[in-house]
Amino acid sequence: MKEIETLQRGETYIDSLAENIRRKVVPLRYKLPLRALFKEPQPYISPFAIQHTVSPYYMKKEDPEKFFMSGYTGFVPKARGLLGIGYPIVTNNALNSFHDDMNYINSNAGQPVVVEQHRVRPKKSKHVYPTESGLVPHYTGHIPGEKFRYGTTFGYSTKNARRESQKLPPINLTA
Repeated sequence: MKEIETLQRGETYIDSLAENIRRKVVPLRYKLPLRALFKEPQPYISPFAIQHTVSPYYMKKEDPEKFFMSGYTGFVPKARGLLGIGYPIVTNNALNSFHDDMNYINSNAGQPVVVEQHRVRPKKSKHVYPTESGLVPHYTGHIPGEKFRYGTTFGYSTKNARRESQKLPPINLTA
C-alpha cells in the first residue's frame, strides 16, 4: 500500500544492485496517472509501408492507383454491368463512372427541377389476336379466357379472343 501511494505521488522505489535490502526513493519525471494530450490519437502510418494514402473513392479520375485490388469483396458502385475485363480495370472504369455521375449530380444540386410530361402516342402495330377469325389450330400460346369456354370448336372459341375474354360472365361459386 505504501508503494502505491509513493507511485501516485510521483516517486518510485528502485532496487540498487549493491544493496538488495536497502531501497532508494527516486523522484519521477511525470506524475501518475498520465493525462491524455489529445482527445483522438493520430493514426500511425509507417513510413516504410507501401499503401494507399487516400481511398480510391476520393482519388482523382486520372490517378493510375484508382482501382481496387483483385480479391476486394466490398461494394463497388457501377461495377455490376462491367464483365469480361480484369478486376482492377473493371473497378477503375466503375469508379470513374461513379465519379462522373456524382459530379453531375453535385453540379445540378441548386438547379430547379422541371418536370415535363410527354404525351405517349400509341404505336400502330399488328394485333396479336385476329378479330375477324379464330386462331390457327395447334396454336400453343395463351388464349385469354379459353379455360372457361367449352362446347365449341377451337376456331369459334378463339374468334376475337381478346374482346371475348373481357366479356366473360362472373362465376357463381355458390351453386
